[in-house]
Amino acid sequence: MKLVFYAINGIGLGHLSRCEAIARQAKLLCDLVGEKVDIQFLTTSDADWIVTDFPVYKFPSKSVFQSEKGAAKRYASGAKIMISNMLAWMRPDALIVDTQAQGAFSEFHFLKDYAKSTVLIERHKLLEQARSAVHQAHLKLYDRIIVPDDEAEQGRYHFPEDVEPLFVGKATCFDGDQALNADWVRSHFGLNGGEKLMFVAAGGGGDQTAAQVTRDLIDRLLEIPHVKVLAAYGPLCQDDAFYSNPRVISVRESRIWRYFSGIDLAISAAGYNTYEELLNAGVPSLFFAQERGLDDQDGRIRIGEAAGWHGRLDHASVVAQCQTILDKGRKSSFPNLANRPVSAGATRAASEIVQTAFSGSTSEAIELKVQLEAAEVALSKGRHLGFKEWLRYSKQYAAYPTIRDALFEIRDAGFKSRLPVWFDREMDFGEGLADAKLKSQDLRGFELMEQRIARRGRDRQKSRLLVEKLSEFVIAGGELSEMVDATSDPDVDLATLIENTHEKVVEK
Repeated sequence: MKLVFYAINGIGLGHLSRCEAIARQAKLLCDLVGEKVDIQFLTTSDADWIVTDFPVYKFPSKSVFQSEKGAAKRYASGAKIMISNMLAWMRPDALIVDTQAQGAFSEFHFLKDYAKSTVLIERHKLLEQARSAVHQAHLKLYDRIIVPDDEAEQGRYHFPEDVEPLFVGKATCFDGDQALNADWVRSHFGLNGGEKLMFVAAGGGGDQTAAQVTRDLIDRLLEIPHVKVLAAYGPLCQDDAFYSNPRVISVRESRIWRYFSGIDLAISAAGYNTYEELLNAGVPSLFFAQERGLDDQDGRIRIGEAAGWHGRLDHASVVAQCQTILDKGRKSSFPNLANRPVSAGATRAASEIVQTAFSGSTSEAIELKVQLEAAEVALSKGRHLGFKEWLRYSKQYAAYPTIRDALFEIRDAGFKSRLPVWFDREMDFGEGLADAKLKSQDLRGFELMEQRIARRGRDRQKSRLLVEKLSEFVIAGGELSEMVDATSDPDVDLATLIENTHEKVVEK
């Protein structure tokens, strides 16, 4: 299977970073399910070097030719031919384009015939751009449209009636498992005990004003005592005159999110990726909007501010704003941020792309779909497992609806010969436990109870029987809270707990 991601040049890094995040997940998912995949990139971004895991074919961006009158137009004509020839040689199973449906040079009409399938990653756009006749017409040409946003935001999007997009959640490079811990970050940047670390960024750096905006903000922040500033100039920044001050740490790299666990407060432009990465890392943030050709940064800030996830930067009172947040502390500044889930949109998007690109039989496609769903669940739990390993692992989690549905789909699709002997027995147990969890509406309580039972002894049969009895008790109308404390009483053995719980079930 060959996937080609086409990331178009912009003032920022959003297109390329998002494609890289999804490509990484596609490679990981394919490795988990045993599907060979060849992933390559085409891009006109001047920061092509940030993609390190895949081959990248770089074409000059139109901005290189802006200085000479008419040069950009002449280059665009030639670029259509060059990129078309490249795709004709690649012949991918799926061509994935980000945001700009018509392509960098309005060449998508030429490209789509060289790919077996086409996928558009449709990030939210300004209303005028989203409703334009050209954009709406191109939306109909794609085999699959994936929206890196939450389903609750569907009302902000505009699609033709015969186009059915899939909302997968926010898709970014942020990976909590690879993020550096706060103590390491503070030590790495030389912070003393009472010092705070602030983060400043004005986008990917392609905006000619970005460096000056960054310097102006730093000037103000240095008025706050006991603060160091991590200034991210962005890989596209062409200004080498970085801020010279022992309290300022200047960086120019793409995976800046790795340091976010050690940030006490961030001030940043509200570009898609940095915005999501800061919030995923739980960083108290003040955002400001930059004018972009497609991106509605102001709208993004309005939504987040209304939800209580962050604030909006007031340039006139930036010092007072920052001091207030620093005094409250990281966890107390925007308490609603803690309840904002970290999205797995890149993984979901990758799964859909792999399914779209797959060219096997119908039965093979069904099996791949189920295996990918299984792999998604495994990844969400931090487990990198193959299919057989996942089946063994899922035995512990048969009560989780996503896993249970995936297993049933394997059976219903005629693959029961691949299922282990425990399948029917475990599914019955899973159904009962799932019903109890649903009825109690206390998934965390059940997990806590199961952990306590598991620590009580090594008799798995009795432990399992106790969980079954507790589930019966909840289904019969009992309160889970009545039993959670009992499971941790060291003076009561498992057999007695089973008997006591059975009596309560009979009473109910």
